[in-house]
Amino acid sequence: MSILRMLLISALVIPLMLLSSCASNYAVDSPTGRAEVIINGVPRKDISDTIVNNMLSRGFTLQKLNDYQLIFGIKETDLGLMLLAGSHYDSVPEWRYTYNLVDFAGGIRILTNIWLVTNPGSAFEKITDVSTNSKSAQNMHTELNQLKTLLENSAVIKSRGKIGIMTQGNLITKVMPDSPAQLAGLKPGDVMVKINGNPIASNEYEISMQITGEPGSVVQLTVIRNEEELVFEITRGDP
Repeated sequence: MSILRMLLISALVIPLMLLSSCASNYAVDSPTGRAEVIINGVPRKDISDTIVNNMLSRGFTLQKLNDYQLIFGIKETDLGLMLLAGSHYDSVPEWRYTYNLVDFAGGIRILTNIWLVTNPGSAFEKITDVSTNSKSAQNMHTELNQLKTLLENSAVIKSRGKIGIMTQGNLITKVMPDSPAQLAGLKPGDVMVKINGNPIASNEYEISMQITGEPGSVVQLTVIRNEEELVFEITRGDP
């Protein structure tokens, strides 16, 4: 086999292998086989803002934004996919991610489309749809479930009475002026060792759930300050 023929075969086979990794070979655990999730108890704007900030931080450009649809694009940089999905007109294809936000059973359902677009932005666009049971869809489904957990947990914390501290693990890093925590005597640098007599939880969300609660209720914090153990009883304020 000639070297030229081998190169031509490689130029065709490698991109096809790359595209097949994006195509329908990966089961997505959803009713539609697409990346989707239902988020409850979170305002639509909070969901939209979080998605926008996340996608922009990853290098995507925002192409469309309204209450019901967010569309983002990013140029493909992989040479194999450029050979396959590019064209003489435009050699650089684009990944296009669409988030559709729909009211659903008291929450917001997010359903995604994932396209590889040849000749993006022109009258000659060609769409390769990898929205269903693809590696890209599987990754996006995982990200959406992480988003759901983050936003729903944050919504729960927002609704609970607080004492006015910021923490990093069990370390109190900031005490808000005129907050219940400051009035009780807590200081930045205090290290929490118990909350209501119980050991400190293992993650930030669970720690927040231990500290916060019904407005007007009392939380007991045991802290170490200058090698001395101190106990504070703090009345939780408003959410």
